[in-house]
Amino acid sequence: MAAEGDEIAICMATFNPDPVLFGRQVDSIRAQDRGDWLCIVCDDGSDADSLAAIEAVLGSDERFQLHAQGERLGFYRNFERSLELVPAAARFVAFCDQDDRWYPQKLRLLREAFEPGVNLAYSDMRIVGADGAKISDTYWNRRRNNSTDLLSLLIANTVSGTACMFRRQLLDYALPFPLLAEGAFHDRWIALVALALGDLAYVDAPLLDYVQHGAAAIGHELANRGGVRRRDLGEWRQTLARLRSGELARRWNSAYADVYLRVAAEAATLEQRCGPRMTPAKRRAAHRIAVADRSPLAVPWLQLRSMRRHLGRDETLGVERGLARGIAWHQLSRARAKVLGRGRARGS
Repeated sequence: MAAEGDEIAICMATFNPDPVLFGRQVDSIRAQDRGDWLCIVCDDGSDADSLAAIEAVLGSDERFQLHAQGERLGFYRNFERSLELVPAAARFVAFCDQDDRWYPQKLRLLREAFEPGVNLAYSDMRIVGADGAKISDTYWNRRRNNSTDLLSLLIANTVSGTACMFRRQLLDYALPFPLLAEGAFHDRWIALVALALGDLAYVDAPLLDYVQHGAAAIGHELANRGGVRRRDLGEWRQTLARLRSGELARRWNSAYADVYLRVAAEAATLEQRCGPRMTPAKRRAAHRIAVADRSPLAVPWLQLRSMRRHLGRDETLGVERGLARGIAWHQLSRARAKVLGRGRARGS
């Protein structure tokens, strides 16, 4: 139970954390220049040594509540589990990874960004290695930020959980998390709900060091993969060879089954849970994605939308092209199945 004045609930997910990085993260939370917080540490089945190390770092500090679970759920469901533990007294929620380093003003500046209508605030991040060496002064060295376009956010997320804070009321719409295929992310879902129901605020300053290392669930490089580039002649030859081998067919089928269907499920869930409170434009955006595989115009529309990169609108990393390929493959497969079905019917 949150004590009076614990306005912010920090939800941290852990799994066999690096003891040095974890200790540094916890120290950076303790060093925040506003103290009205509590931290829910939800462990996802760490081994006995790691769990003991977590307990040693947290010590007797009552502001940290450790919940150790035996069953391994993965970070998506573990963060969902942590949100279910947020006390009713909290007004705001902040996600926290196990291995970053927050700046002392992080909670304060994010909290100050909440104006009427703002449901979620997030900041820039400094990208560093595990040793603290700087990789980039900003998260946005590979793509454009987006805090206003729900359609673009559905296609490619720009809100990192470790950099955000959101109103607790969003949990009434966000929980339970949608049943999604592999590739689902807690921060993406919360950001979608926040923008569907209101506005996002962006703090244009790094408020933490985002640590990159091999054991991280996802990092800066993976999150910013997918940018459009020109292919040379050798790469086009490789593409032709993959087409002949059937590899491209498998990839395009995966683009539909593993990517589009996840995005469509998120869009449909937004419609179902948030529809009455969404603006007409946001409802149309969600619906257009939810039913794209049933529209003959979806493939050319997505291909055309990916061309916005030439105007500097590269926030989606060209993911539209992959969605278009997946939908095209699905539509062609359905058309082929219908033709074959009619042929068998005539021959019977």
